[in-house]
Amino acid sequence: MPNNAVFDVAVGGRFHADYMVEALLEDGSAANLYTTFPYTKFPTIPRERIHSHLISELVFRAGRFLPFENKTNHLKMTSFGKWLALNLPTNEASHFIGWSSFALELLRKHRYATTILERDSTHIVSQMKALNDEYHRVGLPFEPDSFVVERELEEYSLSHYLFVLSENAKQSFVDEGHDPSRIFVTPLGVDLKTFRPNFSRQRGRALKVIYFGALSVRKGIHTLLEATQGFKKSELELVLVGEIESGYDKILRRYTHAMILPSLSHTKLSELAREMDVFAFPSIEDGFGQTTVQAMASGLVSLVSSSAGSSDCIESGVDGFVLPPHDANPWQEKLRWAIDHPNEISAIKKRAADKASQFSWKNYQHHLRHSLAALPK
Repeated sequence: MPNNAVFDVAVGGRFHADYMVEALLEDGSAANLYTTFPYTKFPTIPRERIHSHLISELVFRAGRFLPFENKTNHLKMTSFGKWLALNLPTNEASHFIGWSSFALELLRKHRYATTILERDSTHIVSQMKALNDEYHRVGLPFEPDSFVVERELEEYSLSHYLFVLSENAKQSFVDEGHDPSRIFVTPLGVDLKTFRPNFSRQRGRALKVIYFGALSVRKGIHTLLEATQGFKKSELELVLVGEIESGYDKILRRYTHAMILPSLSHTKLSELAREMDVFAFPSIEDGFGQTTVQAMASGLVSLVSSSAGSSDCIESGVDGFVLPPHDANPWQEKLRWAIDHPNEISAIKKRAADKASQFSWKNYQHHLRHSLAALPK
């Protein structure tokens, strides 16, 4: 696309929209950001480029404390989508990039030269199948969100192109019948100034294992807990950091050996990560999993599920390990190996930190530019 192109970028929240808009502006494009967040959340974007629909976010956040959170989530999607459709200027020579679930009302107007849908997870149908299977596996009820499924399926069909975060996510769309030539992979980055390594490790201490992110069925935390429950405290210490999914505390109460901490700021999280040895990410479905590259940048050995898109970042056995989801045995075996091979773990930690330098936000912006340049003229 020409450097003087006009882009409208729409996101329900923030995600990585700021890095996207930064790259577009740096390339000479006229990029505008439409969001449910206030402009103060985007300090690197010129104020005049940001347009906020705050009421969508406020209603959604209020609903989080009420028993109908899903309803307010749906309302956030539709109210923001309608606001976009009413307020974005009509310009058939410009281009639109919108996050999935939030762009339907605008896409129905189809008034852009190019429409790109950003999907941060796998295909919605693949995602719902994986979640349904895992919830039943752990004995918790699961009700697919048909409102979001129908909304996203229509968005997929109305968009010219799809941007996803990993080859795993792209394959999920191909498996659901989408043309691979419409799908472009733009992996996420990591703040290398905040997440940085510390390679000093006391000999003889327990292997320190951490997971950070949502504590939920989707992230497969129960697999990790099962894999680690048989170790002595002198061998392995497990720390879980994050917000607990509603109802998942029932699963967590079955295990007593992990330390559970609430969500932390990136600064505090990076400080904690530097004290650890291994990051475990047993997700049963993920479009990417940015926590993996944050862990790698912190100099941790990452054990990553093959169902997570961030497995793209790992050369298994070299700078981390890719393991199957669901089954605790391979995770237990790899952790036992890590305990018994401290020298190899130290070497892998250094290779992981070196590899993470390839996943800076500048690298994300490079992938974004490459994908935009590859779009048919």
